[in-house]
Amino acid sequence: MPESVRGVPRSLADDLRQRTPENMAQLLRERRDLLAPVPADIRDLAMRAGSAHSVGMALDQLTQQELQVLEVLAALGNPTDSAAIADALNVEQDVVAPRLSRLQDLALIWGGTDINVVRAAADTFGSYPCGLFPPAYHMKPNLRRLSQHPEQVRGLVDSLAESAQELLSRLVWHGPTMHIPRTERLMENHTSDAAVLYDAGLLLITDSETVAVPREVALPLRNNQWLREPLALPMPVNSHTNLQQNAPSGGDLASDRGAVDAAMRVLRDMQQLLQALETFHPKVARQRQIHKPDLTRLATSLAWTTEKTFEMLALAVASQLVGTAESPQEVLAPTAPTAPSTEGDSATHWVSLASTMFNDGGAIVQSIVHSTVDRHHLPQAQLELTQSVVWAWLKFLAERPILATDFPLLFAEFSQARPRLATRHQDLCQMVSHLLDVVGITYRGVISKFGNFLLQGLAKESAEAFRESLPAPIDYLLIQPDHTVIAPGRLVPELREQLLRLGTVESDDQALVVRISPQCLRRSIRHGWEPDDILNFLERHSRTPVPQSLDYLVRDISRSSSEVSVEPAQTVLRFESPVRATQALTDPKV
Repeated sequence: MPESVRGVPRSLADDLRQRTPENMAQLLRERRDLLAPVPADIRDLAMRAGSAHSVGMALDQLTQQELQVLEVLAALGNPTDSAAIADALNVEQDVVAPRLSRLQDLALIWGGTDINVVRAAADTFGSYPCGLFPPAYHMKPNLRRLSQHPEQVRGLVDSLAESAQELLSRLVWHGPTMHIPRTERLMENHTSDAAVLYDAGLLLITDSETVAVPREVALPLRNNQWLREPLALPMPVNSHTNLQQNAPSGGDLASDRGAVDAAMRVLRDMQQLLQALETFHPKVARQRQIHKPDLTRLATSLAWTTEKTFEMLALAVASQLVGTAESPQEVLAPTAPTAPSTEGDSATHWVSLASTMFNDGGAIVQSIVHSTVDRHHLPQAQLELTQSVVWAWLKFLAERPILATDFPLLFAEFSQARPRLATRHQDLCQMVSHLLDVVGITYRGVISKFGNFLLQGLAKESAEAFRESLPAPIDYLLIQPDHTVIAPGRLVPELREQLLRLGTVESDDQALVVRISPQCLRRSIRHGWEPDDILNFLERHSRTPVPQSLDYLVRDISRSSSEVSVEPAQTVLRFESPVRATQALTDPKV
C-alpha cells in the first residue's frame, strides 16, 4: 500500500496528499483519465478520482477476485479493517493483502488500518452489496443475540412450514428485500408466509411496502458466506505489469515468426492501398463517412473485401499516411508521395506505421469505430472506452503465460482478468485482438518481441528485433500441377513483383500462393511478356518441373492474343490535334 508520511488520512484527498511521488505516478499511469484535463490541485484530483465516471473506468481494470474483495468491503461499510475482510471471505489476511494494495493503488479505497471505500465504488454494487441488508440490530434488539448464536437462527427456521422456509431461502440468496403492499397488515394477518417469518423475528418492515431479511439472519443461513459465489482459491497474484516500463521480454520464436509474417503482409497491403489512392480518391460523405459506392469500387480494384479495405484505409488515416483533400469535394488522398515499401529496411517502415497505433487510441480506435475516417470527430466517450479496452487487453496479454491461443479461449481467460469489460464489450475485445494480430503486435494472444519493444516506446530496439525475426528471403518457387505457384517463404522483392504480374494471389499467410489463370496470362502478354519469357522465368525459378499443361496454356493464350479481341472500353480520350495525342501517349504518367 502507499506509504503514509503523516498521520491517519481523514479523506481521499488527505490520503492522496500523503502518498509518495512514486505512488502518485503509479496512480496516474493506471488511471490516465485523471489527467484530462490536468487537475488544479490535490482536492480537484480527489474529486475527479471519486466521480462515478472515473471510478467506473478504474473498476474495469480489476480482476474477478479484486471486484469480490471490493464488494465485501462495500458490504462491511466504512470504516473496516483487513481482519474483518479476511474473516468475511474465510481466508488468511495474507491472501487479501495484495488485493487491498491494488485497490488502494487505484484510489478505490483509502485510509490506513481503517479502510474506507470510495462512495462511487460502493454504489456500483447497488443498495445491498453481496445481497445483504445493512446491520439492523438497532431496529430489533433480538437480532444482536441471533447474530451471536447462529444455531438459534437455524432452529427457528427448522420449526417453520416448508413454504415459509422456501420464501426465506429466496430472500437470503436473491434478496434481501421483498415488495408487500401495506406491510402493516403483517401484524394483523398471521397466516401468510411473510407474516410467519415476521412473527418469528426473521423479517424486518423497512417501509410501508417493503420487508427485508436482516443481515444477522441471512449470514447464519448462508453459513457465513458473504459472496454468492465463493472466492476461488488459490488466488493468483497478478503482477499488473507496466507496459511502458517493465514489460516482459516478448513471445517465443514461433509467435515472432507469425507476427512478422503479419507485419510484412500489412506493409504490402498498405503499399498497394496507397498506390491505388494515387489515381482514385474516395469521396467523404456527410458525418465523416466514406462514400459507400467509392469504398466498394476501391475494394474491387484491390481485390479485397470491403471490410479489409475499410480496415486498411482506417489504419492509413490514423497513421497520417492518408488525409482529406478538397478537389472540389472532400476526398481521401495520400499525404506523402511514396508509400511505405517492403523493400529496403522493412523494419523501419513497420515501426513507423505501428508506432502511431497507440497515440490517443490511434489506429486501433480508428479501425474499430466503423463510422468515421477521422478520429478527431469521434465522441470522447467512445475514444476513452476503446482506449481502456486496448490497454486492458494488452496488459492482460502481458501478464498471461506465453501460449498461442485462439480468441474464444483468450476471451475466457480475459473474463476472469477483467470481468466488467468482458461482460459488456466482447465484440470490442474481439476487434482489438484481431487488429493487433493484423498489424503484428501480437500473434494469437502472444505479444511479439518487436511488438513488446514498440509498446515500451523503444523504436530502435523494436526495429532490431523485427530484423532478427525476419526469415532469410528465398529465390525459388514450387509450381503445382493445378497451375498454382507456391513460395514457401519470404520472396526476394524482385521475384515477388514478377510473380504477381503472372497470377492472382490466393493466399498470403505462411506461404504465398499464386494461381496462373488464362486471364492473368492474357494480361501479362498484353503488357509485353513473350510466351518464351514467361516459361523461361518459371523454369529458372521453380524447383519443380513446369507442368506440360501450363506450357500448352501459355502458348495457346499467346496465339489467341495475337488475333483480334474485343474488350469493353471504360474511358475514351478525344484530342483536338495529333500533337496533343502524341504528348499524352508519351507521358509516363499516362
